[in-house]
Amino acid sequence: MKRIIVFLLIVFILIIGFYYTKNENNNNLNFDKITFISTKYYPQLKEYSCKNGNQYYYSFNKSQSQVYQNIELNNIDGIVYYLNPSFDVNKYLKNLDFYYQGGNLNNGYKIFYGYDGNIKDNIFIDGKKINTQVVVRNNDILIGNPIILTGY
Repeated sequence: MKRIIVFLLIVFILIIGFYYTKNENNNNLNFDKITFISTKYYPQLKEYSCKNGNQYYYSFNKSQSQVYQNIELNNIDGIVYYLNPSFDVNKYLKNLDFYYQGGNLNNGYKIFYGYDGNIKDNIFIDGKKINTQVVVRNNDILIGNPIILTGY
């Protein structure tokens, strides 16, 4: 009986550890800059915005992140995180439900696409449900949800 209790306790601890590792989502990313893309105009964010076509781009550096924290942002078409070179891309990719490398461009870009069950929005690429794009080039790391809509 004691062995069964110990076994169940160990299984429980492993499940909890896996859950917390797996659910490390983008809200915890240590970004240098973040950009929200939306067709909705937020007048209170005017000084952080620019317009291109019918989309508004709201960009904030890390020290400005408190500006948008208390604003209900809806109608967001995408989010792009600009990360510092110390970010562990491989660890992030392993925490996705799946990922694949989309290719290497001539300019040295490494492009990955994946799916994270913690993120609700998605698109389809080659028949696969995608909601995360990661681009790495030299010391530049970008993560976009569902994809990078700002260029790279």
